[in-house]
Amino acid sequence: MKWLVEHLPHISKVNTTIETTENVILTKICENSIEIGWNDDNYKVIKLPHRINTTMKWTSKKSKNTLIVRFNAKKCQEDAIYTDRSKNFLMSTNNRKWMRLGLNKEAFKILCRVCKSALLESDECQKISDMPSEFWAELMDYWHCHKPHLGEDNLGPERYGKLVPHHNELLVGETYFAVGPNWSGKGVSIKDDVLDCGRCQSKRGFRTRDGVFKIPKWNVELQQAGAIETVPRDIGVIAAITNTINSNATRYILLWCKDDPKAILCWIFAVGINASFANGEILLNCMKVYFTVSESRGLLKNTMKDQNIEELLVERAELQSFKERLLKNDSLLPSELQRMGDWNLAFVPT
Repeated sequence: MKWLVEHLPHISKVNTTIETTENVILTKICENSIEIGWNDDNYKVIKLPHRINTTMKWTSKKSKNTLIVRFNAKKCQEDAIYTDRSKNFLMSTNNRKWMRLGLNKEAFKILCRVCKSALLESDECQKISDMPSEFWAELMDYWHCHKPHLGEDNLGPERYGKLVPHHNELLVGETYFAVGPNWSGKGVSIKDDVLDCGRCQSKRGFRTRDGVFKIPKWNVELQQAGAIETVPRDIGVIAAITNTINSNATRYILLWCKDDPKAILCWIFAVGINASFANGEILLNCMKVYFTVSESRGLLKNTMKDQNIEELLVERAELQSFKERLLKNDSLLPSELQRMGDWNLAFVPT
């Protein structure tokens, strides 16, 4: 038995699609869950990603192996962000992890993901600063109305100057930590263009063109308040897609990596979706993504030549991780929802 429950905040609906060979009926309706039953003594509780209005009428449609039930969502104050056109709700609801505000709450250690030794510690940081965006240099044109007059030789992000952290200042981006070349902590070893773990010598970071050393968050673990957390390897891909949507409203995005003809074409069908699945997983603030995986990037581009497609170059490991995420989520869906023509469907949290 599989199901998908979608909360569509822009139209205040909660749609439930249940795939089963049993003759199921609704036996109980609550705000946060519904119960289905079959053969008199078999029951299953379906958790909802958003509360429903139990006093309003609901509709259902049944076919051979599928039951579709549509409810009205119960309105709450948090939903106002989806209909407030003065705000970019995708940016406002972006749940970024391991940022300055959270790091400053309690002492922390950033651990090597290989040997678990401490790379950076809170008492080594003289200052912690959030980066405004993963793509701050590219967005400078949007932030500044009055820019200096520059010649042809000064085009590009470099014209805004280099990113230089203060001594022992920890910079925090959505997908990375960054320190200067003169970082004095003992947990890391900085040599040439590489930042290694001081204990096991595994590569944890790299030098950027600004001379700053970036440490991808998926390359480390965060220890704080007695707990250890990790982030998924494809966090950079998701951040890049989100930024592309925010900056130019592109809906077709082609993901590829160097020296590999394979590519993933994503059609961002909707954003701000909440969804729950038969494995008990509930995903909030998702992108509803139709995708196709191809052995040929050129073939995908030719197939979509009449569409405006944004191309994103990503790391091979990140692309593979994102592909696995898409395929895993697609496998959870009822079979009639898994595909639409040549496209597969997945939900990706932002």
